[in-house]
Amino acid sequence: MRMEHSYLVRGVCGTLGAWGACIGLFGCSVSADGLFDDVENVVICDGMTFDELMTAVTISESCKAELQSYLPQPENNFQDRLIVLGQAENDDGSLSVYVQGVDGSGAAFTAAEWDNLEVSVTVGGSAELLAEGTFTVTTVGDLTGDLLSMGFVNDYSGSMSDADLRVTAEIEADIVGVLPDIFEGEVTLFSTEVAVTQAFTEDRQTLLDAVTYDDTFMKDMTALYDGMGTGLSSLVERERPVRLLVVATDGQENSSTEFSKSQLLSTIADENVCVLILGSLFSDPAELSDFAEGCGTYFYTPGYGQLKSAVSEYVEALGTMVEVNVPAEVRGDGDVEFAVGSLSATSR
Repeated sequence: MRMEHSYLVRGVCGTLGAWGACIGLFGCSVSADGLFDDVENVVICDGMTFDELMTAVTISESCKAELQSYLPQPENNFQDRLIVLGQAENDDGSLSVYVQGVDGSGAAFTAAEWDNLEVSVTVGGSAELLAEGTFTVTTVGDLTGDLLSMGFVNDYSGSMSDADLRVTAEIEADIVGVLPDIFEGEVTLFSTEVAVTQAFTEDRQTLLDAVTYDDTFMKDMTALYDGMGTGLSSLVERERPVRLLVVATDGQENSSTEFSKSQLLSTIADENVCVLILGSLFSDPAELSDFAEGCGTYFYTPGYGQLKSAVSEYVEALGTMVEVNVPAEVRGDGDVEFAVGSLSATSR
């Protein structure tokens, strides 16, 4: 696995303070394939170069701390968004749409903000704003039924320390804990090998047990695409209106054999799957962003310990999502648009 040009510019050159300083110090230049070969061969810590660290079976905690100044700054795409997570056509002809909202600071929408929700339907090619009272908005805490399928896909490669994996378990437990009994979940672990360690279950405690750190799973390389592909293949077979793939990793792909990135992106788009992808350490934020198109969300932090705090905003917003029900008699004949202030989203 090799670092791409944009990744190293933000890391090494950002640390040095200027592109010129980076090029002058390391004597590196951008090659045709966009790689900084000279920088990749610089010994960073644990007696290893970047290339060696990214494929190492283990990395010490002191080395991870030393790497922080070389890595990108924290980033995510979870501000100022109205997100349609899924929808269902009901037997009575009405449309139920599940919507998540977050303001410019990353805070989940409050009841007051949802009170300002506007809904427009399409009639004969034109948008018509529905009058207040012609649609209903129900908060997630009051929802019942089979609404959400979640696939948890967790990186168990060598660079994921026991502490990192426990943080992953805590984040996923927070996600499970914030929801009422409207969900089912499956757990997939990967390093070089991939294993579904818990098939889809509606039992909350069984799922919580399954996301707990597993000290028996063999740590090795990073078959990220195979792990995601395995979880995604199961998830698209589920028929619930909201399908969420939760991926936790600290590295870049280096050993998959069954799935490619293009296959994953195509399936995610075609099947309207929402991806929550959490990355740290050597994860490339640009790639995380690629997987978080549409209704997806990504978070990157240099250290795994920072992720739980960063993702807490998403967890809160998941726990305050709403179901918007548009009755058949006002449904219209096309897309339905939702708006809160300047934010908008369209039924999928």
